[in-house]
Amino acid sequence: MENQLHDFAPPIPASGLFWTIPVSPDSVQVDLDRAGASLRVSDLPIPDWGDLRYATTAGPNVPSVVSFDVRWNGALNRAARRHEEQRWMGDYVQTQATIEWSARQEGFRFASDPISTSQSQAAVMGRHRNGVFFAASAPQPQPARPPVQLPSTSR
Repeated sequence: MENQLHDFAPPIPASGLFWTIPVSPDSVQVDLDRAGASLRVSDLPIPDWGDLRYATTAGPNVPSVVSFDVRWNGALNRAARRHEEQRWMGDYVQTQATIEWSARQEGFRFASDPISTSQSQAAVMGRHRNGVFFAASAPQPQPARPPVQLPSTSR
């Protein structure tokens, strides 16, 4: 991207698994049956590679810290899918998601608008199994339940 200035992403390990980083289990709450989840991380040290090219080639980077609060809430639609030949199955919920995000490094700070102003464009959460975790019994679609309202955190 010609005009990209920042690319906050964990380094890509030898396994090739990218855009993934372990977080504390306390940072994650999920209630798939009630279509609610949250991911809240504060002050996560992460490199700013500047652009995707450097992020994918372990190029120069700037030490940075990011924080984010992502919330999924309310079942709009549910679907169970199964593909025997490819050995995968899943139970998915179309929902809404909102986010608040910030980053800081020497000489630079960014903060999104508050999560209360965030508007969802598209969101899906679900339970997916494949490979050795693929089971013989198909998941049954769950009836829609009332949305769960997760507690808010004050900043």
